Amino acid sequence: MDNNEKAKKNTKVKIPLGVFAVVLLFILYSPLVYADTLKEGVITAECLNVRQTPSTSATVVGQLLKDTDIIINESSNDWYNITYGDLKGWVFGDYVTIKEASTPSSGESSKPVESAGNENNKTGVVTATVLNVREAAGTSSKVVAQLENGMEVKILEEDNTKDKSGWYKVNYINTNGWVSGEYISFKDEPIDEGTVNVGVANIRVGPGLTANVVTQLEKGNKVNVYSWYGEWYKIKLEDGNYAWIFGELVTTRKALASRGNSASRSDSNGEDRSGDLRQRVVNYAKKYLGVKYVWGGTSP
Repeated sequence: MDNNEKAKKNTKVKIPLGVFAVVLLFILYSPLVYADTLKEGVITAECLNVRQTPSTSATVVGQLLKDTDIIINESSNDWYNITYGDLKGWVFGDYVTIKEASTPSSGESSKPVESAGNENNKTGVVTATVLNVREAAGTSSKVVAQLENGMEVKILEEDNTKDKSGWYKVNYINTNGWVSGEYISFKDEPIDEGTVNVGVANIRVGPGLTANVVTQLEKGNKVNVYSWYGEWYKIKLEDGNYAWIFGELVTTRKALASRGNSASRSDSNGEDRSGDLRQRVVNYAKKYLGVKYVWGGTSP
């Protein structure tokens, strides 16, 4: 075998080895992004920044308070891509606790409810004066919380095996459980009327200070209230779209205070963490009553 033939033979061996080395390096040093199945998590930091990309130098697009429930879409190294209402972005994983997946009871047949519009889940409004939230679908199941008339809940699942009226698994702030579908309405009907009581009120796309401001209403403007969530009222704008206003900024026929506290979650230690969260939101928002909104500012 002459030198030319030897060179050709060596070349044939080196090409696949070189390609293999390049592929191996690409795999080892590429950013690791996992397309996980959707999970639920809870914020553990007092106030956690939500960023545009998974980096501490990325733009902050919102903030979430402690004990806020979130949906985890995917993970990238030490970061989670999350959704909270209309807020989407990345948070550092050290400040998020992943919830354990719940296992359906034997004999029950439940199905997820498809998304409605831009919402993460379908929503309904409580029609009963006081509605029991139960551990499982059925009147014999343990009551874990109660909801009040007019509260807006997220519909997570539907179970039609118990009776013909059906049962829904719902979420309200930090409360999760099953309610009878007989007392949940999906009709587009106002439950109250109100009047803006401050100079200028910010109107947001969702019930929270992190939601974007879509417009403003001046003192004296009338609004129809379709539901309430925590300390926020859901109203309808002139263009037919729904939006949210902080309850302290509206005087309604049925005073917000008369509705009492929102439903609580029964923790193993008996504490009501949702009450603390609501109070922090109320105290924060009160500082800005009547403040003119500036894009990028911190007014509610």
